[in-house]
Amino acid sequence: MNAPMTTPDLELESALSHHRAGRINEAAVAYLAILERDPDHFDALQLFGALALQLGRLDQAASLIERAIAVRPDFTDVYGNLATAYFGLDRQDEALKLWARALEAKPDNVNDLFNLANALGRTQRPAEAVVLYRRALELEPDWPEALTNMASALIEINAYAEAEQAARQALTLDPVSPKAALNLGVALQCLGRLGEARAAFEGALHLDPEYANAHNNLAAILREVGESGAAVDHAKRARQTMPESPEPHNALGNAQLNFGEAEDAVASFRRAVQLAPEAPILGSNLLLSMHYSSEETRDSIYQESLCWAARHAPWIDPKPRPARPLKRIGFVSGDFRRHPVGYFLEPVLKHRPGFETVLFENHHSVDPQTEKLRAITDRSYGVRSMDSQTLAKLVQDEGIDVLIDLSGHTAEHRLDVMALRPAPMQLTWLGYSGTTGLSQIDGLIGDAVVTPREHQGWYTERLLHLPFAFLCAPMWEDLTGPPSEGSRPERPFTFGCFNTTVKVNFKTIDLWSQILQRTPGSRLFLKHTMLQDPQVVEAYLKRFAERGIRPERLDLRKSVERSAHLDTFGEVDLALDPVPYNGGTTSIDNLAMGVPVLTLQGDRYSARMTSSFLNVVGASDFVAATEEEYVSKAVGFASDLSAFTEIKTPVGDAFWQSPLANRAAFSEAFFSLIESAWSERGQAAA
Repeated sequence: MNAPMTTPDLELESALSHHRAGRINEAAVAYLAILERDPDHFDALQLFGALALQLGRLDQAASLIERAIAVRPDFTDVYGNLATAYFGLDRQDEALKLWARALEAKPDNVNDLFNLANALGRTQRPAEAVVLYRRALELEPDWPEALTNMASALIEINAYAEAEQAARQALTLDPVSPKAALNLGVALQCLGRLGEARAAFEGALHLDPEYANAHNNLAAILREVGESGAAVDHAKRARQTMPESPEPHNALGNAQLNFGEAEDAVASFRRAVQLAPEAPILGSNLLLSMHYSSEETRDSIYQESLCWAARHAPWIDPKPRPARPLKRIGFVSGDFRRHPVGYFLEPVLKHRPGFETVLFENHHSVDPQTEKLRAITDRSYGVRSMDSQTLAKLVQDEGIDVLIDLSGHTAEHRLDVMALRPAPMQLTWLGYSGTTGLSQIDGLIGDAVVTPREHQGWYTERLLHLPFAFLCAPMWEDLTGPPSEGSRPERPFTFGCFNTTVKVNFKTIDLWSQILQRTPGSRLFLKHTMLQDPQVVEAYLKRFAERGIRPERLDLRKSVERSAHLDTFGEVDLALDPVPYNGGTTSIDNLAMGVPVLTLQGDRYSARMTSSFLNVVGASDFVAATEEEYVSKAVGFASDLSAFTEIKTPVGDAFWQSPLANRAAFSEAFFSLIESAWSERGQAAA
């Protein structure tokens, strides 16, 4: 027969009954009554502490549980609650030690495993968190919260396929979890499966229409697929909910760029950096956006590059140069695919003169261009999921003599690895039109026009010059030359630009509007993927209208398939280069198709690319030194069609007879330049 309950036992049972039923005030009164009579009542102390923890009264919770532990220091079950209180009070080291002590006593306590894993995730130790989540899930496999949080940690360590699996399991167990849907979307986004990612983010918003993180991530997807207006809307909704979080400002900046709003984008990215200066990608986005703005100077860009490097790539002493001939060259990029970098690299690899080459692919998607590059190199590694140290070790294990960055501060860069100096010599080329700011990068490969010697003061890298232009024509089979000569169709004189809208900023529109105003009857033909968005089209029509240009003088079209794209060059008389960020691939296409490009040569790499190509082709008539000359030349060409035709006609042939089209010679010059830099550095070190 059980002994009858005493009055204190009955009081504790009553307090617990209120606590379990959610009658918080009644439970608190009951616990206090017990402690007034017995200040060292262990159960009342630890249970009242747990109640205070539920209410977010962390100081009170810590005090009560500390008193309970003083009464029974061997009762480790309460250590987890005290650890939770400490963690919330920013006493992180004490919290982590308490959780560790609790798990030493009871290794299978799933709550302590879960809470410690959460804490490790929030203290930038996601790999350790994953280990603990897995232990907890072994003990309790159908735990959606643990699966959801483990998916977050897996994303942090770039284990995207595992994160996708964990998030899907979580959603199966808890179909109404917006966080699980968000994690699924992020994993799919990082795997390059944008359509599925979009559906997941939309699903998260269906579950919680105010979920700021879902708005933010959906904005990134929409921006990438060309729905920029919707991207702006979602980014602004996220910003309203999380004004002090950097992510919405970053997403908004990216969307603003698609509208050609470079100055607004710079402001958005700058705010993101202010909120999270420790995040390298935010600083890189700011730097890239500054190149598109006509209000930024080369000095402001240079200074911001130095700030980025000071935060994320502090000085490391150069490694001793091995006393051996150059043998193995590595390339690292997120763009070994259908991307300008992937296309322009192809002829370099195809015609390489005997050196071994290795690709470090920082992307998950594999397309036909990826396969082409893999087929003409010695080895390739998918490194998107590797952390900095792991990738740096792979570079060292591969015996890479020269590591070449092909991204700079663009998406999917690995400047984090370049900062560790894994190779004896490190260079940057092609993917970014300016200095990286990193002292760990020994040289930047350009040419005498894009990076003249007198500009060395705005680069941390030594300027290395290829003999002609900094790149050559890609190996597109359909890029074979301008169409055969025929009579020009009867149509107005047509200016054209097929560059991304990111480059078509307010300054560019000002200049083009002046040209159209001074050439009555002419028209302007713009074409790009972003012009599939009606909101982007409307924004550009409005900007031109504000400058006196009626809509009927503008032809704004979305991008088309490659064969149809090449046909549209026949509709353009003169291509207009945007300011200050020139065309690269687009200018090469124009010249190869016999369409000259009028450019305004500026004072930085990004403003001198087309000038470099025109210099090689011998078409200096199309290079302007000032805004006034840019407008004047365009007006002059359009006003005298016969004179213009005489200087336009030779452009296509000149391109194909120039070094821009001699891919084998370019590849030989490229590797010769690297070999010379390797030898010179070695001699200097000796």
